[in-house]
Amino acid sequence: MAHSFQRANQSLRADHGIRSTVVLVTALVLLIAWFTWALRARVPLYQTSLSARSRAASPGPIQIFAEFSPTALGDVRPGQPATFHPVGRASLPYGALPARVSHVAGEIRNGKVAVELSIESPVNHAILIHDGFPGSVEIEVEQVTPAALLMRSAGLVGGH
Repeated sequence: MAHSFQRANQSLRADHGIRSTVVLVTALVLLIAWFTWALRARVPLYQTSLSARSRAASPGPIQIFAEFSPTALGDVRPGQPATFHPVGRASLPYGALPARVSHVAGEIRNGKVAVELSIESPVNHAILIHDGFPGSVEIEVEQVTPAALLMRSAGLVGGH
């Protein structure tokens, strides 16, 4: 046992602390980079619809009528970016379609909040998405830093 301690001690003396210093500086740089990311990066938070259906009005843009849980009432506002994810035939060629919130009901009916959205894509989807196509909607309601998100989940600060 004493022999291995002597070898370890000799090894540390011969190193002159260079290896330890390099490891310590690398760890410090990575820690600073992680803290910078946690305090400066933006993470989007979304509200997801309970249900959504398209309404193709001729002439005019395709409208989406979606229902959200009551918690969305304070979060969802006109002008926010959204994404409509049609299901079935309509989802095959284009997948998700960009949209924007155009109207939010000011009250809760049957335990749901009604939200109206307009499809923003310049491509004519009227051929692909007909009146009544089902899907889901995600609305970006906020952007927070990872540090704020961590503090919210720990219960240290309030939030949406």
